[in-house]
Amino acid sequence: MPTRSALPYQVLQSMLDASAPHGQRNYWKSGYLGALEPDLQQAIIDAAGRMVSPFDQIHLNQLGGAIGTNTGGAVGHRDAAYVVNVIGACTDPADDAANITWTRNSWAAIEPFTSGGYVNFLAGDDGDRVTSAYDPATWTRLQQVKRDWDPDNVFHINHNIRTT
Repeated sequence: MPTRSALPYQVLQSMLDASAPHGQRNYWKSGYLGALEPDLQQAIIDAAGRMVSPFDQIHLNQLGGAIGTNTGGAVGHRDAAYVVNVIGACTDPADDAANITWTRNSWAAIEPFTSGGYVNFLAGDDGDRVTSAYDPATWTRLQQVKRDWDPDNVFHINHNIRTT
């Protein structure tokens, strides 16, 4: 039986560095997937065919393993098989509108196949989707932690946990 060697963490974390140069402007949408249905696959293929920048990307990450069995953390949707991330990216601010439009249009075709969002892949305008990143019990617990430790909402420059 061949031996497996673990990919060093530093190597894993730097794998996409070349596709994200310093100063790159990114806009993204993401969600969890239960399966790679044929209509979803076609939506991803169609979106890839309409990319407007050489930096645009569609990531499809397989989940499972420890994330599917570990409990007690803030990660939600532990039963999902995949997470998809649609990224519009460019280096020139003049290209922002085209990349944001591509991302939103691509997401409109892919979103019906998703459930919830991964909190680290939510865009700045996804504030209304923050609750979708967590299961109800975790969301309730996070709201209580926020009320206890940050009642004045000092830490709000993020995907904010709303307590009301």
